[in-house]
Amino acid sequence: MDSLNLGAMHRCIAHFESCLSDMQRAIRCYRRLRRNRDQDPLSLALNTEPAAFAADAVADRVRHIRNEIHHLDENLIEGRLQLGQWIALRPDGPERPHPTEAHQTIKSIDRLTIAGRELLFSDLAT
Repeated sequence: MDSLNLGAMHRCIAHFESCLSDMQRAIRCYRRLRRNRDQDPLSLALNTEPAAFAADAVADRVRHIRNEIHHLDENLIEGRLQLGQWIALRPDGPERPHPTEAHQTIKSIDRLTIAGRELLFSDLAT
């Protein structure tokens, strides 16, 4: 039986959205701790090796996706959504033909997308 468990998908999306909000908060805290003028042991330790998740390019993508999620209602009301645009965070990734099954594909989930923005999981793994 083929079916789509919408309840599970909704919970998954809600968890991803929470994770992105928490990640945005963590990046801001991490950056602030690194800039601590007192140079306490924690600040010194955090400055020994920068984390890729706090790099400007990744932090900006996290912030932009988080903002898309939290301002979706405004974009909807103000007519800024494009026809066919996803209105929920969506796990996505490349799809390729199955090597042995005709007319079948294999999809790898390696990113989150919303409103034309994407965040690769590999950008977060450091």
